Amino acid sequence: MDMENPTAREIRALIDERQVPPAVGEELIRPTWRPRAERHGDLIHLTLHFPISRRRKDNTTDTDDEIDFLVGKHFVATVHYRHNDALYRLGKEVDAAALLKRGVGGSGPELFVHITRALYDALFVELGENTTSLGHIEQGVFRGDARAMVGALSEAGRELLDMQRAISFHKELMDSFGRAAAALGGEGGLAPTRHLLSDIARLEFAIRRNMDLLSELRETNNSLLNARETATMRVIAVIAFLTLPASVLTNFFQMATDNTPLIGLPYDWFLITGITLVLTVLLLFIAKKQKWL
Repeated sequence: MDMENPTAREIRALIDERQVPPAVGEELIRPTWRPRAERHGDLIHLTLHFPISRRRKDNTTDTDDEIDFLVGKHFVATVHYRHNDALYRLGKEVDAAALLKRGVGGSGPELFVHITRALYDALFVELGENTTSLGHIEQGVFRGDARAMVGALSEAGRELLDMQRAISFHKELMDSFGRAAAALGGEGGLAPTRHLLSDIARLEFAIRRNMDLLSELRETNNSLLNARETATMRVIAVIAFLTLPASVLTNFFQMATDNTPLIGLPYDWFLITGITLVLTVLLLFIAKKQKWL
């Protein structure tokens, strides 16, 4: 059973149909943003958070999707508050299997593992897209587009941080779920959660790997930006250095005095301009020799 943004009436119907404790039903009406794994008799209530895909993040300031799972011995109900692509695709697969008379069987904990692994598979796809983005960023950094890559690096980093934050409690929650599932269905209920713990470990490793690559790319990009800015400032300083004689010399001959040298002599303009050019060429030679240019 999958419920998207349910109404109070739908929650009451779920409570009556599946004997859900009223306290749990009240928490399903709206997001609580608190991860949990609690057992209520023959029912396990989990609240997990998954990062929102970047394709849907433009219309919300939230970074996580909250999904509540109600796991019984022979059923699973999911409650979420916005559209989830992975759950939608899984529902279509179940409908197709029902039409072909190939029902999805298993105990409640086994069904929960099947659903949650589908959600993790969607996260692996998102991580793959993030890895591809980092590859494009790497090409841009070494192609000379360091300034343009600053925004792309920030966006890729935000995606990774959202994933890391969303699944940060999953390992502890799955441990708690495994113990509760074992209490529901014997030791056999503990086995399926090992697959989830393996998926979580793989996700955490992939996120850390991408974050390490992101850190290296950001450091390289910053170094290239600093080197470019340093080169620009060096050129500006050398230009100011070369124009200094002309500025000082022209200001010197603009003084309104009676004995200013060269002023009034034949070809005085050419003399002053020539002196200025000679000094500029001399300073240019010094700059070249000192490798300032």
